[in-house]
Amino acid sequence: MNREQLAIKFGERLRESRLSKNMSQTELAAKIKLTPQWVSNIENGRRCPDLLTYIKIQAHFIHDLLEGFF
Repeated sequence: MNREQLAIKFGERLRESRLSKNMSQTELAAKIKLTPQWVSNIENGRRCPDLLTYIKIQAHFIHDLLEGFF
C-alpha cells in the first residue's frame, strides 16, 4: 500500500469512527487541537497525519483505525 492509498484508507476509517460517535469535524478538531479544515483534509485523503496527530486521534477512539489494513 503506498502513501496515497494509506492516507485515503486512514481518512475513511477516521470518518467512520467520528460518525459512529455522532461527532462533527468541528468537535473532533477542537478535541485534537486542529482546524476543521485539517480534519476534512485527513478524511478526504488529502493529508496524512503526522505521528503526534495520529496519537491524538487514537486517544479519542477505542478501536484501532488501522484495523483491516494488513
